[in-house]
Amino acid sequence: MITAEQIEIEVNRMLAASFSEVETIYRNRYPQKFDRPSFLIETVKFDIDAAGRKTVRCVDYLTITCFVEVDEYGNAADGALLAVQSAVMQLFRPGFVRCGDRALKVKASTGGADFDRSYVELQLEFFDDRTDEQDTAPLMEEFDIKTEVT
Repeated sequence: MITAEQIEIEVNRMLAASFSEVETIYRNRYPQKFDRPSFLIETVKFDIDAAGRKTVRCVDYLTITCFVEVDEYGNAADGALLAVQSAVMQLFRPGFVRCGDRALKVKASTGGADFDRSYVELQLEFFDDRTDEQDTAPLMEEFDIKTEVT
């Protein structure tokens, strides 16, 4: 079973490996005074729905916020936000993210930008086993059949 936390950890690893100049990657919250440049990975939503008798379809929605250096007015340099957003998008170009022994289908899209940050939206989709409880009732060991001809 794959969890939202495992997916966040893998996305964190991918960002850290590709952006060695970024020292800090936050997960789900960041302090009021935070490091720049940095990233924030947030799980927005995690959906589970039935796909079959023993399978569920899971979709994890993540947002990666890209923080770049800003000037004295709190604005990023022209093109800096787009450049880092594009570089993050390239990480997901293969169409999947490896998580353990699985390859999760990923869809990445730009999520806009503010004056000091830009966003990348991710949807990771995969199928997993249901976690319904196993039937623990004892199995019938023997039975008798009596037939009558009338």
